[in-house]
Amino acid sequence: MLIGEIMAATGVVSFFTEQLLELPLKFLTESFGNLIQAFIWPLPLLEFSPPWGIAILAVIYLVFANFIKKPLEQWLFKDD
Repeated sequence: MLIGEIMAATGVVSFFTEQLLELPLKFLTESFGNLIQAFIWPLPLLEFSPPWGIAILAVIYLVFANFIKKPLEQWLFKDD
């Protein structure tokens, strides 16, 4: 991939210009894709079995809120 781009470049300046334009675009598209995946991750679980999917999501939420959240916050924000 990188070697092909180096070979296709007409010069050093064009290579770096292309890379400087490509990097933010790749970053934005991957970030947007991750944002979408973060919001729709429960859908396959709900589509698989709607009543059980809702129950599983509720159990996951309760376990996180009651057992995982406080130790995780203490570990991440121990200086505060």
